[in-house]
Amino acid sequence: MLPLLIGGAALMVVGAHLVPQALARASHIPSALRRLSLSDAFKLLRAPLFLLFLLVASLIQSSHAVYYSFGSLNWRAQGISDGMIGVLWSVGVLTEVALFAVSGRIIALCGTARLLMFAGIAAVFRWGFMAIDPPLWATALLQTLHAMSFGAAHIAAIHFLTHAVPEDRAATAQGLYAAFVAGLVLGAVTIASGPLYRMFAGEAYAAMALLALLGACSAFLLMHRWHGGLVVAGHQPHSSGRGGAIIPPS
Repeated sequence: MLPLLIGGAALMVVGAHLVPQALARASHIPSALRRLSLSDAFKLLRAPLFLLFLLVASLIQSSHAVYYSFGSLNWRAQGISDGMIGVLWSVGVLTEVALFAVSGRIIALCGTARLLMFAGIAAVFRWGFMAIDPPLWATALLQTLHAMSFGAAHIAAIHFLTHAVPEDRAATAQGLYAAFVAGLVLGAVTIASGPLYRMFAGEAYAAMALLALLGACSAFLLMHRWHGGLVVAGHQPHSSGRGGAIIPPS
């Protein structure tokens, strides 16, 4: 299995390297324009509010590392059957899909930064209770919090990227979000979760609760510092019609 995973990751890296080059040759994009995304990346990474956003999203999403890597193993160690483990995973997915179905109303009601903070708080409760190996009925209820700890955090992140970053820098911002949140930080915490789970078993969720708490506190700071405007200037005037209705920042 490990060789297959490594091989697949290598193919993804090769593909990511080759596709832009092929597109550039096909469309005759000037070299200065091809370098634009790198310049955009540096400007975004120098924007304090964008860095704060990356910190918030990284802390909340990476707090799922033990759950993603060892959730099934921990449930099995508690004596939960494989069939019921499948049901538990399904509960999380179904509640997440349900939240996505009403995401527009949720984001309009809560605001972007506040929804991020709520996601962090939900993750604190979720992992805090998971650390004490709750009974099956309580575990099933905790699984419904996946809609908040992951789903709400992702929805809020996408809305932040849509409203805080100019349209001409959107692709670069989304790439940085994916690279840092789902790549570097989540990958690093996943690696660290191995020794944590080996030493503490289900109590390793307590460390994830701490990460989520830091994320919620950082989101609270973002809520008071970001007022809905652009965090970095664009190359062109920002489209006033982008994103539809105005979404409150907090």
